Parts: sequence; C-alpha cells; structure tokens
Amino acid sequence: MFEPITNERKPIYIQILEVLRSSILSGKLRPGEKLPPERELAKLLNVSRTSVREALKLLAAQGLVKIVHGQGVFIVNADDSDYLVKKLLDFKMTDVETIKDIMEIRRALEVKAAEWAAKRASEEQRTQLKELIEVTKEKISGKNKGILLILIDHDNKFHKLVAESTGNMIIERLMSNLLEFLFEIRSYTLKIKGRPIKSLNEHEKIANAIINQDPESASKYMEEHLRSVEIDILNKVLKNARK
Repeated sequence: MFEPITNERKPIYIQILEVLRSSILSGKLRPGEKLPPERELAKLLNVSRTSVREALKLLAAQGLVKIVHGQGVFIVNADDSDYLVKKLLDFKMTDVETIKDIMEIRRALEVKAAEWAAKRASEEQRTQLKELIEVTKEKISGKNKGILLILIDHDNKFHKLVAESTGNMIIERLMSNLLEFLFEIRSYTLKIKGRPIKSLNEHEKIANAIINQDPESASKYMEEHLRSVEIDILNKVLKNARK
C-alpha cells in the first residue's frame, strides 16, 4: 500500500504525513476507510510507531482523519467546511516563496485581528487570555520533556482566542481554517531551537496589550511576532536546503 520512507533530509513524521495526505487527497484512501494499525503502518513505512503517531495527530488536526480511541483511525468524509483546508494542503510547505505568501496572509489577518480584539474583547475573553498565558508558563516550569506538545497546544489556543475576541464571525472562521492549514508548518516552527519560549513571550506581550485594551500596541506586537516567526522559519528552511 505504501512505499518505505527513504528521504533522510526531512523529519520522519513530516514524510509520513505527506505520504498519507497524498493518498487521501488523491482518493487512494477513501472517506470512511480505516487506516492500518500504528504497528502495521510503522512496519510498512519502515519507521517508528512514535513517528507514525505524530503524523496521525497532524492529519487529525488538519481534518483529514478522525482518531477514534479503541477503534482506530478513519479517513474523514469531505464536506464544505474543510474544503478550503484540503485544497490549501496541496501547497509545498517548505518552499520559500510559499512561506512568504503564507506569512503575508497571516499578517493581513492577524495584525488587524489583534487590534480589533483589543477594542472588542469581552471581560471573559480578556480573562481567558491572561489565564492561558499563566497556565502555559506554569505547565512548562521546571519541565524538560513534553514542553513542545504543551506549546503547540498553547499556540493553537492563543491564536484562536485572539480571532474569537474580534467579535467578527468571518475573521474567526478564516483564522480557524488557516490555523488548521498551517498546523504542520507551525509545529515545525516550534521545533526550532529557542522558538517556543520566544513565541510564548511574544504572545504574552500581545495578550497584555489586548487585556489593557491598547489596540495600537496589540497590532504592533502581533506584527513583530509574525515577522520574527517568518525570519526563524525561513532561516531554518534555507539552512536545511544547503545541507
């Protein structure tokens, strides 16, 4: 069913993700079909079960599969709600120009979203932002393992909460689709040395500006955050290309 993974220049879990995603989008794997168990997939692809598990979590986050505990992993039926995401997934996520285009779209949406959130967020949403930062910092304090997964989860919740705080249903839906589309590249970005803590600190500055109802600072800090992310991811991609 699948060819063994042989490319050593990409992270194994990304290669597994690409193989499975290609099979889903091409129709080779059909909606409702159950994937082989982790152990069998690992054997077929000549990889570890841990790498398979990580790839499956990314596929689930992108809305392409559903993980049913105790039953297995199933291909999700296509519908209008995730059509945009599925089409966007055709893009090559490690291409420099694609990354620049993605970050340009993120700035167009998220800088304005931060400004609107500072103007429109409810008291409850401002409290949620404050608690999200505090809880994340507490979770990673003194930890050496598991920090990456905590910060990936935090990153997703933070950007969704900012979008929700705009009070604009279209922005919220666009950001939800965009975040699903970008899950792979955002997870990859957070694996860059020093990037996770840097992002958390940048998020805290944005959150404080929203909490203090300071739209100018909120948009400024979001712009700085996204440009910082872009620089780090481009440097990483270019470094890998030179290997």
